[in-house]
Amino acid sequence: MVKAYVSINGARELSGIGRALEAAVSSGADGLHFDVIDGSVGGQPATLEVFNPKYLGDVREYAEKARRDSTFPISVHLLVSKPFVLAAQYMTAGASRIILPYKAFNSTDALLVALKQIRDDASFDRRKMRIGVSFSPPECKQSFDINKTTADFIDIVASGPGFDMAPAPPLLADVVREAYRQIDPVRTKYRLEFEIVVQGGITPRNTPEIKKAGADILILGRDFVEMKSGHAAYIESVKRV
Repeated sequence: MVKAYVSINGARELSGIGRALEAAVSSGADGLHFDVIDGSVGGQPATLEVFNPKYLGDVREYAEKARRDSTFPISVHLLVSKPFVLAAQYMTAGASRIILPYKAFNSTDALLVALKQIRDDASFDRRKMRIGVSFSPPECKQSFDINKTTADFIDIVASGPGFDMAPAPPLLADVVREAYRQIDPVRTKYRLEFEIVVQGGITPRNTPEIKKAGADILILGRDFVEMKSGHAAYIESVKRV
């Protein structure tokens, strides 16, 4: 079954973050997601000051109490100049999934070094935590190679990232399908749990095609957050294969 995470960045204004969080936790979402941005990668609006490690710790505490689940996943996408430096702080605060942007590194070797540094950090719990790498659709088509990564999943960022203002590109499903064709034989052969995550511009209209293409996790943003009602039904429709 496909999983549905909710991006807190989907709130149009800071005043709406609390409502977005409540809707995500109460509607049956499988996890929460934050895009932490310092403005140095991709020129997106900065969110680091708001979504800092302390704030994430507070969200972790709220989600655990509301869901009565200490393992409720929180994903943090570190769109910052040196993501491996901040990773330990967010893991200590309660992040269970850390995502490094491919574009923040000048080579695959540098990215592999960062992945190893995070796994070697004392705050990294190999039993509970996972590390992913994010790609834009063009980056994924040109640069992703399942045989040249030590990540646990990829995150295909269709629009944004950040506050999820743009629609997903029309050929997104083709990019997901190409990634699936690479990944599925390898994870089947070696019994890996390597996942395909897709975020940005996810709507009820494009969800069925993206799921069929091979996505394992869909991160819902503004389209979910701005609903007046029906959040639980929306989550259920996304998760249903």
